[in-house]
Amino acid sequence: MHSGVTSRTKFVKLDEVLRSLHSSTLSWKNDAVAEWPPLSRVRFEKHFGTVVALLASLVAAHPSVDVIEWGFNCLACLFKYLSKLLVLDLRPTYALMAPLLGREHQKSFVLQFTAEAMAHLTRKAAALSYKNKQPLRLLLEHIFADLNASKESRNPKEYQHGLMLMFSAAARGVKGVMHSSATALLDCIFEIVTTGDSENNLAGEEVLRGTVMFLTYHVQVDGDHPAMVLARKALEETSQGRVTANSRIASSLLLTVAAIKKGSRVASWPPLLDTLAKLLLIVQTETEVESETSWRSCLTTAVVLQQAPLDSLLPRLSRILDILTKGRFAHYFLAFCSLSHQLGKERFHSLLMSHFKRFVLPCC
Repeated sequence: MHSGVTSRTKFVKLDEVLRSLHSSTLSWKNDAVAEWPPLSRVRFEKHFGTVVALLASLVAAHPSVDVIEWGFNCLACLFKYLSKLLVLDLRPTYALMAPLLGREHQKSFVLQFTAEAMAHLTRKAAALSYKNKQPLRLLLEHIFADLNASKESRNPKEYQHGLMLMFSAAARGVKGVMHSSATALLDCIFEIVTTGDSENNLAGEEVLRGTVMFLTYHVQVDGDHPAMVLARKALEETSQGRVTANSRIASSLLLTVAAIKKGSRVASWPPLLDTLAKLLLIVQTETEVESETSWRSCLTTAVVLQQAPLDSLLPRLSRILDILTKGRFAHYFLAFCSLSHQLGKERFHSLLMSHFKRFVLPCC
């Protein structure tokens, strides 16, 4: 080791400093911390769990903002230099960080910093998935199993929020574009969320929707938006027992991308409108679809009709409204019209009034 100091000696020094840390002791940070990760990744690996646990307990409870910031800088340093060793199985690392990610109640900035720190490792696993899918799959299966096991906790929404922040940060690249590994990450999340008992995956569905929502806010996508890609995939995989769940997912994703920033993130509307028409047709014809999913589809349609450009919407409008006035949707059409009127009177009168009149007075 450097200057004749063994890795064990460095670790003991670091351990002592961390356990007695005060904001006034930050001056030693270069001596105690900055040296060890680059010097010997393999030798330090055996101390990794203990150091991360110490840093995690530090940032979770210390009153000093300077100390908390320093702690997260240390974690970022650790994750950066040890990522090649860690990425093959991130489950032990995630288990150490999960309490800071919202599984236990945390301050909002602790949640944010933890999400960004773990996003680096998650992105590494996603990038590796083009050669080896197992590391990302192992991590995400562990995460969603832990999320489901924690759904009876006092703060289930906080944990979901932390995961949304982590996944969206991992999928973002620089200068407001998607990272090259984002598709692999979102596809893997989707596969896990849409596998198994749909009732046990409701929290996972919410994480998927929230991740797409954060991405839509912060990232400009050329071509098909990830929400539309995943919505189409959901509708293509409506196997027995998954019709309601996948229709619910598709509806939520389409609503998200159409509503945020008034639909300005949609680069091409015709594919979205065609996917919406397919969703409505599935919901109308499949007997197992629940009433809540039917109404969600109406809500999504009302928002899309307000935001879609007329040159893309008008050629498809009759098909969409024909579906909405028949079958199971007939029970919701008046409520749909009322909602559409509230969202925008001008489009209601120009697009829906004639269909509304024919529905109320069939003889006219």
